[in-house]
Amino acid sequence: NLKLCMGNETSFALRPSLQSLFYLSKRPQNDSAFRRERVIPPLINYLRSITRMKNGEGIRYPLEVLVFVAGILKNICNDEGNQKAFIRSGAMQIFFDALETACNVHLLNQGMSVESKDKWAQLCVQLTSLIRTMLPTGTVLKLFSDDLMHACLA
Repeated sequence: NLKLCMGNETSFALRPSLQSLFYLSKRPQNDSAFRRERVIPPLINYLRSITRMKNGEGIRYPLEVLVFVAGILKNICNDEGNQKAFIRSGAMQIFFDALETACNVHLLNQGMSVESKDKWAQLCVQLTSLIRTMLPTGTVLKLFSDDLMHACLA
């Protein structure tokens, strides 16, 4: 069961399940199914876990998992219903916070392996694309007028 797997970060099925979701998310006709099947909240919670860490330490999930999660959310964010769900759930703040954390970890950890730096960079790219896609949404534009993006990039 996918929902059980997603709630258990130690599940061996987590990575393959997210890979399957990533594949499904590439097809726009599946976008609303992610909301209907209530897959979006657990995905957002994975990203929320990044915002609680410092300097790349204390990460709960493999970095590859977080890249898949950000990619899935990016792929399904073109659906208007999903955009509204993101906004209602406060996910935009989580997206900005996760991007800020990921960029800081990527840029500030000089001793990090090339492979880890590459994964952090991939996460930054996915999150940036997700946020960029959400920008035309009126409520997201209001976040910019409230200086959220300025604070994030400062």
